[in-house]
Amino acid sequence: MAQKGVSIVLGVIIIVGLIAAVVPFPCSRCGGKGFITSQVTCTTCGGDGKVAWGLLTCPDCGGRGYKTVQTTCPACHGRGTATLVEILLGR
Repeated sequence: MAQKGVSIVLGVIIIVGLIAAVVPFPCSRCGGKGFITSQVTCTTCGGDGKVAWGLLTCPDCGGRGYKTVQTTCPACHGRGTATLVEILLGR
């Protein structure tokens, strides 16, 4: 079953009597999303979730004390897929 954003395409290349099958599959590092999600401490409230002497909810993090940051996956470079190349003997 294909995950969202992942196209299932098989490319076949014939090279000097060998057949190389390029098989895309979801990236194991980001799970096929193309990005990695991490949580960083909010710099506005210092992780407390409150500002103005603890009277107001932090407007930047919504009171959570952290922000969710998405960065491009370094393994698949944001594609969400990796490829497996299988070399088969051609005749």
